[in-house]
Amino acid sequence: MHPAARPTRGAVALLAVALLAPACDSQVRPPATLAHPRPRVVDAVLPPVALAPACGGLRFQRPLDAQQAPGEDRGWYVVEQRGLVFHVLPGIQGWVSAPFLDIVERTCRTGNEEGLLGLAFSPHYAQAGHPHRGVFYVNYSVRPGPLSRLSRLRVAPGQSAADPASEEVLLEVEQPYRNHNGGALLFGPDGMLYWSLGDGGAANDPHGNGQRLDTLLGKILRLDVAPRDDGRPYGVPPDNPLAGRPGARPEIWAWGLRNAWRIAFDPVTGELWAGDVGQDRYEFVFVVQRGGNHGWNLVEGLHRFALAAEDPLPPGLVAPVWEYPHQSVATDEQSAAGDVGLSITGGFVYRGQALPALRGWYLCADYVTQNVWAIRRAPPDPDGRPVVERALLLRGAGVISSFAQGHDGELLLVDHMGNGPSLARMVPANADAAR
Repeated sequence: MHPAARPTRGAVALLAVALLAPACDSQVRPPATLAHPRPRVVDAVLPPVALAPACGGLRFQRPLDAQQAPGEDRGWYVVEQRGLVFHVLPGIQGWVSAPFLDIVERTCRTGNEEGLLGLAFSPHYAQAGHPHRGVFYVNYSVRPGPLSRLSRLRVAPGQSAADPASEEVLLEVEQPYRNHNGGALLFGPDGMLYWSLGDGGAANDPHGNGQRLDTLLGKILRLDVAPRDDGRPYGVPPDNPLAGRPGARPEIWAWGLRNAWRIAFDPVTGELWAGDVGQDRYEFVFVVQRGGNHGWNLVEGLHRFALAAEDPLPPGLVAPVWEYPHQSVATDEQSAAGDVGLSITGGFVYRGQALPALRGWYLCADYVTQNVWAIRRAPPDPDGRPVVERALLLRGAGVISSFAQGHDGELLLVDHMGNGPSLARMVPANADAAR
């Protein structure tokens, strides 16, 4: 295997616009009217952190995710966008000789946002005697596309790699365009499988998918993938918010999301956090609400979008916890503070031990400006105005496509196209953190 060619920083920024960043509207928009109260942002002071190479300093070709399997506390499974998954074991230097999964021939890479986008191991992956021992799930863009597919695969007993022939297709979603595929895939604390799908692409949500309940686009889905006797590939949990509602897809858990790029549950509170990629002005963080309408494309984060200033705001729209602007609309204060970007990468609420001051803080990054932040909700002001604490943890952290959380709660950062190791761990700044 050979490491991928590494573009210059300028090339990275240009590619980001096509890959994970929003498809910008070429028309000049008037100033946006607020749809929700703007939170008061409080600067927080946290101990400095640094990055140290992880997994022997390996470099991968456009990695998008890393996961640990149940029952395995040291190894990592690294997802490459082209359709490969590698199993990285401690102490191994250089490339792993053979992939854990190879579906390159099935994976479409016509569009920069297409590819193998998500990986989730069954909670029963290591459970002897369970029907889903050795089972895991992927979502990927199917050749020739545009089409998103959710599939189940398995590792046969005694084998170290998955058999591509074991693929069971659970669900396919037609895509009108080749961007905004979403791609997060994870099991919740309830044992259900959650899958994020973008609004279908182009710009401005031309088909209104974010607000339509008859499509899976612009949504987070919740599926029951437990073994079934009725022959169906998956079940719909009866407590899904739209189950039984005429004209609505019952798989929907939440809607009104533009392109939720990475979602994660807080293991302590059970809350589902999401980084949602904005249109041409803002990026935002949501605590996703069951059955919640998160506003797109009526609003873009805190701001009206398709909804005119004089139109009434639909009741119950979920406001983001925090947003940061693109440079085109940033204030001088925001620019100086580093609170600018172009494409958010959602992360995790930190629950590890190595960085005790960060426990309970949500970490996220921007793919283009390469900043990493920590944010935390604070009690609202007496007048009910929301308050959020934020701290800029790192500048120049890399082209972060994902965060990865180990079973111990510690975090890795996945660098999509940088010149250093593809995986880096967060450590105190006074530790040996040469990168």
